Amino acid sequence: MATKKGFSGIALVAGSIVFCLGHLSMAAGSGADWLEVRVLDKQNGTVVADAAVCVGTSANPHQFGARRSDASGVVRFDDLLSDSLVVTVSRKGFQGREQRVESLNQTRVVVLKLAPGGGGPHCEAPAALAPLDTSSGLAIDGVSIRKDPGDSARILVSVRTSGPANQARISEQPDFAGSDWQELKQPMAYKLSGTAGAGQIYVQVRRHVQSQGASIEVISPVERVVYRP
Repeated sequence: MATKKGFSGIALVAGSIVFCLGHLSMAAGSGADWLEVRVLDKQNGTVVADAAVCVGTSANPHQFGARRSDASGVVRFDDLLSDSLVVTVSRKGFQGREQRVESLNQTRVVVLKLAPGGGGPHCEAPAALAPLDTSSGLAIDGVSIRKDPGDSARILVSVRTSGPANQARISEQPDFAGSDWQELKQPMAYKLSGTAGAGQIYVQVRRHVQSQGASIEVISPVERVVYRP
């Protein structure tokens, strides 16, 4: 009797294990039609908002849609009909990336880190319908430029912001290709690519903080400024 009860108990436990595994398998099977993509800056680990994210197959890279990452750098796709997917992510100022997902039963979240620069795979996604962060109100109220008296190839850029900001980036390219975020100082020195005639630069600021191991940022719109050397 004791032996029989022992086997009965083992059968019950084994049955429970099988049931749990079966339940998880069913959940994975019914929920394996979703995929979450998180986009980060490879250089500093911060989230990349408003990145274009496409999910599809090798034959049709945007078959299941093309969307923009939200303020936390996340995009979610539902109702995926293939178990072998291609994720393409791109954004101005970064090098595009492509990642294959072979099985949604094993991979539900894909983290893609974009390196600064340009080129690489490209995804076409509609622009966001509204600003990604309307509560922060961070903007550039004014930019002043003067020559650097110690270097004729440089200018000194001072920025006035509507709210707290601790980093800035400056470029002669609207997509900030090759330009890194730097400490916001007054003024900031910027080396020009040319020295003759009037020109223009693009300036952007952000408030970037580390909180409990996560990077949080609020980014201003880009300001275009015309200058005369």
